[in-house]
Amino acid sequence: MNTSSWETATTATIFDEAYPMLQKLEEGYDVCMGSRIKGTIMPGSMPKLNRFIGNPVLTFMAGFFSGSTTSDFHCGMRGFRRDKVFGIGLVTTGMEWASEMVIKSKLNGLRMTEVAITLHKDGRDRPPHLRRWRDGCVIFVSCSCTHRLGYSSIQA
Repeated sequence: MNTSSWETATTATIFDEAYPMLQKLEEGYDVCMGSRIKGTIMPGSMPKLNRFIGNPVLTFMAGFFSGSTTSDFHCGMRGFRRDKVFGIGLVTTGMEWASEMVIKSKLNGLRMTEVAITLHKDGRDRPPHLRRWRDGCVIFVSCSCTHRLGYSSIQA
């Protein structure tokens, strides 16, 4: 099976949780998203503004543009069939890549599913790289362009 898993380079997720994703790929899905929303968000693992406003709003907006029912567009834990996802012409390289991948997967008819995961408190000794307002604006514009044009022309 030609698969690949992608995860943000943090200690916030446990790779043991990748096994259910691999099972979904073996069942024939092209993309399997982790869902922190359907899973567990441990105390202190996500800022309240991101958890209750940022992620829900951006996930709703991206779902609106794509017709996807994915509950957590921005979860870094995901598995996918490399040949399928690399074949849909992803062009972004920043935080908006996560949304572009889901939107283009949906627009190109890839079979998608999601599994519940647990988000743990990040163990890094430096602040996160997320710049919530800038990244949120870039993701919004990117989702809009991806939907309208069938691709994303935004480079962060």
